[in-house]
Amino acid sequence: MAVADDFATLRDVLRFVPGDVSHFGTHKTLAPTCESLGLPTPPDEGTKYERALASFEAVPDTELPRVAERVLATMELDARQCNDVQDTLWATTEQPSIPKRIRRELAKDIDTYDLIRNEDHFTKLLDTLWVLDDNPLSAFITGQRTLRDHIQQHVYRNMDWDAMELFEHLGAFEASGRRFALFLEGLASADVVPDVEAQRRFVAATNLHLDRSGYELRETGDDDGYPVFSLVSTRSVRRRPKYLIFASTEKPDIRFVDALDGDIEILGNADAVLSYDRHIGADGLLWSDLQAWWRDRHNLPTDEEAKRTLYSRLLECLPCNSPQQRNLFLGYNSVFGSRIPRLPALVPEVWLHWDPKRSEPAGETLSSGSGWTFFSCCQAAVELCWKSTANATTRRTADQTRPCMPPTCEPIASSS
Repeated sequence: MAVADDFATLRDVLRFVPGDVSHFGTHKTLAPTCESLGLPTPPDEGTKYERALASFEAVPDTELPRVAERVLATMELDARQCNDVQDTLWATTEQPSIPKRIRRELAKDIDTYDLIRNEDHFTKLLDTLWVLDDNPLSAFITGQRTLRDHIQQHVYRNMDWDAMELFEHLGAFEASGRRFALFLEGLASADVVPDVEAQRRFVAATNLHLDRSGYELRETGDDDGYPVFSLVSTRSVRRRPKYLIFASTEKPDIRFVDALDGDIEILGNADAVLSYDRHIGADGLLWSDLQAWWRDRHNLPTDEEAKRTLYSRLLECLPCNSPQQRNLFLGYNSVFGSRIPRLPALVPEVWLHWDPKRSEPAGETLSSGSGWTFFSCCQAAVELCWKSTANATTRRTADQTRPCMPPTCEPIASSS
């Protein structure tokens, strides 16, 4: 929560606004310019600067954050001025608190190779958050170099700066929590690392350290097929959404805590069911996505071990008295073989699929007497399901806990 000192500091940082507004405008344009920035209509009397200053001084403290946002969005500021406004504005709100020690240990484990594959994209990210042209004399005096020049030499050409040294020169260890969070999100983005596996490697290495401060980079969306990661608190009451509950070896006891937010609690037999809690993008759930999630979940050393153990776990959950399911699963993996990682994951024993875009469950909870659902997220956002017809009978195992394939099935249309 912002206090009086925060507002006073923000007003001081914004004191350049009356001068810029009066310098670049006329008496006629002064009023609409002030109003576009969230400032009151200036008085008619006085010089342009006096009118603009009177308008600025009349802004209530509580409105200053809104003025700062409009200044950042509409006025041309140099990098240092922009950062000063941003940091002072962010100080009026709650920010992530990531200690310097964790920042340093995190940087020590970052491999910059993946991050600097595209020099232009990496530099663009740096320009949005840091002051690279930090020496105003460099344009006039030979030998005066900027941080941009040092990064060009030591990061791109010589590659003798590791992430620790780069972070140190950028000021990342002392930066505000919000700026550091945006930096991590940018480093995890496809704009900087247009490679999904490299994105996930960076996120996994980073989260090992962020976890100790109560934060993590979490997959929260997708951008043209690439995952989008956001820094979120792991200490909040809200749990990770369970996008897919599947592969049950026993009937799970599922309760909706908050259906709109995907907050679903498994009360019983939690170990007998899998809960996929990563965002499912526009291409659907690919086997490579499922395998990466499984490997991270169990901290497995290789992709080969992750593939083998996940395959065994999915095969294990298929009902013994349903050869149709087993044949479909085995046949799918046998026919497509080496192409499987790039293909949709064939997911058995689905009890629930939650689609956040529709803000409602996209599947249904199967209880005693309900039909059997076999689910697969397919490429081009197609979901292919086979569902029992309304009047189909359901065969059950002796303990009435495992759904089996009905005699007749019909396809369900895509939910996309």
